[in-house]
Amino acid sequence: MPRKCHVIKYCITVENLIQLAYQLSSSELNELIAALLALRDAMKQDELEHEELISNAASNGKRKGGAAHIAWKMISGCGPYPYLRFRDGKIYRSYYLKALRKEN
Repeated sequence: MPRKCHVIKYCITVENLIQLAYQLSSSELNELIAALLALRDAMKQDELEHEELISNAASNGKRKGGAAHIAWKMISGCGPYPYLRFRDGKIYRSYYLKALRKEN
């Protein structure tokens, strides 16, 4: 018999996130802030691209260098899996966005 996956449900609030962020070191907090700003920019960019597709505007799918974006990556033939990618100063960062699902 196949195993059942038990989903743990939890409520994420700004207050909960702030309480968790308070436990981070200064450098980790700076990294979190950079990631949140990049996520906001990537979500705005995806929204704009979606609006362009709806209005039948030509889209070549290329990103501006260094711009925050969500990349969909195939790993070992599985996926695609979403990653938030952005540059934080001289460091290029990539975070897996577990809960995001690809729209067909």
